Amino acid sequence: MPGTELEVAKRFKEANQAGRIDDDTLDWLKKKELFEKITPWEHEIKGPQTILIAVMPDDSGSIDLYGNVQNMRDGHNTVIDALKEKEEIKEIVSFRTQYLNGHLLNEGISLDSAQYMDNSNYDPKDFGGTPLYDRTAELLITVFDKTEQLKAKGKQSRFSVLLVTDADNRHSEYATASDVKRLVNRMNELSTSRYGQNTISLMGLPSPEVPDFREVAKAMGIEDGPNRMGKPVKRVFTPSENAREIRHSFDIWTRGTAAAPL
Repeated sequence: MPGTELEVAKRFKEANQAGRIDDDTLDWLKKKELFEKITPWEHEIKGPQTILIAVMPDDSGSIDLYGNVQNMRDGHNTVIDALKEKEEIKEIVSFRTQYLNGHLLNEGISLDSAQYMDNSNYDPKDFGGTPLYDRTAELLITVFDKTEQLKAKGKQSRFSVLLVTDADNRHSEYATASDVKRLVNRMNELSTSRYGQNTISLMGLPSPEVPDFREVAKAMGIEDGPNRMGKPVKRVFTPSENAREIRHSFDIWTRGTAAAPL
């Protein structure tokens, strides 16, 4: 955990007092004892600005069942390569890969040090279910806590989160779609950097289990639409089974994430 649970609780209390997190959300986090579920993100960028980028690949068994293992690996690795090509931001990106079932491949690291997904570190046959709401909530509050740590150090930050799954929620124990939606809506309002708007996106890989991933995303508060500056933002991606189209969707998300009005 990043600091003691007491320190985390203090940061969230201060954020509440400053209006960055509402009373209902803070009460829910306390009731569900979620401060203890915040995972480390120790990487620090030298300089005044940081862009936090987090990708959460689904590692449930259905990814293997429906033939999306290599698509997931390739898409994730495409994100790293594309970000490395963005000279204007690549030195200020802190990159995180957190699998849906909890494994941290990249805890929060520079792009040059980021690990690619391959058959040695990503094999959905070894994992379980789809606790989509639980793990999304845990990732979002971890991202939020990191932004609070940076703010306390006088640094500006923005974040982009991409959830990638081939199923809707199956095995969450404490979070609902409404809980996630409350977090998403609140975090989308937090634009603390001149680099642009925060974004939380969902990509649904082809699966017979889910006829419409837009409905899954909408229930979680994730929809295409204008940002706070009125510019259109694509937040929901529904590629076909074509591997090239799936990689293209990852590329579109990355280009949107990297777009920075310097």
